[in-house]
Amino acid sequence: SVDLLLSVPIFLITFLASIYLHISRKQAITKPKRKNQRGSLLLYPVFVGGPLGIVTIFELLILVFFLGLLIWSLSFYLANGLAGINQLKLPAELKLWQLKCYIVGDRLGLVSALFLAFMFFPITRGSVLLQLLNTSFEISFVSWRRVGFSTLAGEIALLAGLIIWVTSIKRIRERFFEVFYYTHHLYVIFFLFYALHVGDVVLALSLPGIFLFFLDRYLRLLQSRKTVHVVSARKLPSDIVKMVIAKHSSMVYTPKSILLLNLPFISRLEWHPFSIVSTSNVESDRLSILIKCQQGWTKKLDKFMDSLNYIEGPLCLPAAIEGPYGPASSDLLRYEALILISGGSGIAPMISILSETLY
Repeated sequence: SVDLLLSVPIFLITFLASIYLHISRKQAITKPKRKNQRGSLLLYPVFVGGPLGIVTIFELLILVFFLGLLIWSLSFYLANGLAGINQLKLPAELKLWQLKCYIVGDRLGLVSALFLAFMFFPITRGSVLLQLLNTSFEISFVSWRRVGFSTLAGEIALLAGLIIWVTSIKRIRERFFEVFYYTHHLYVIFFLFYALHVGDVVLALSLPGIFLFFLDRYLRLLQSRKTVHVVSARKLPSDIVKMVIAKHSSMVYTPKSILLLNLPFISRLEWHPFSIVSTSNVESDRLSILIKCQQGWTKKLDKFMDSLNYIEGPLCLPAAIEGPYGPASSDLLRYEALILISGGSGIAPMISILSETLY
């Protein structure tokens, strides 16, 4: 069927990628690190300035491929839809230009399904496909009416998508992170009504990415239910809190990794991302993060830290984490020189890079 035809290749690639990454990590442990290794040509930057930031050769190739796929798909759908339309006998109340407009709109709706097909891959945080490309999810990334299916479902899906889009605007996301975070859970409503709107054939385009996303979401849910402990927390100058969390020695991560943190004594529902400043090569049984206290959740944490001044003895505060998430490998020693530029709380990932290079 169409579902198997589109899904099996992605599942097979994911399975083979898991085996490859498992073997490569074992080899990385046994092989000594070498300095001045040449990096992959695909990782060299092509554009540095501009709205897209730093664009590597690999990212440019992906962009060109995707644009080519969109142009080819739209051309193919339009050519098939408009073929022989001038010879059709139409009812008196239906004009030829109206039928052409409908066909163009319908085909644009089909092409829009390609965006959804690729949308779930970059937001699957623990995806082996992202690790295979040695990138992390944070670097990495609605429908027209279709006759015969519920237009009400399409309108609900569109409304949910618009709400998600509005809260993703940078100013809103940074100032009202909780609104941004919880609003994005509307993806469940968006996907449900999108499926009712487009039907099973078009939905089959998106099934591989959707399946991997929900599998990743389930595994993240299992991890977040486990309780870890904050063994140290202290305030630093400039309203910075350094927090040390105990972990199992089997949890390894690379520099520039992040985690999502939940502190139930602050809020049981809120999760916030933070960069890890430590490295698992140096600290095998714990990890450290820096938190800049500003407003909202971090302001509550700042007040809680003030109350800790009256507590004597070691800390053992409950917490929950998701992650760490980061690139599968970080061959920093392949470069003769590194230039690290950051400001404010952005210094956190740079500390982890320094720890790794000095290790």
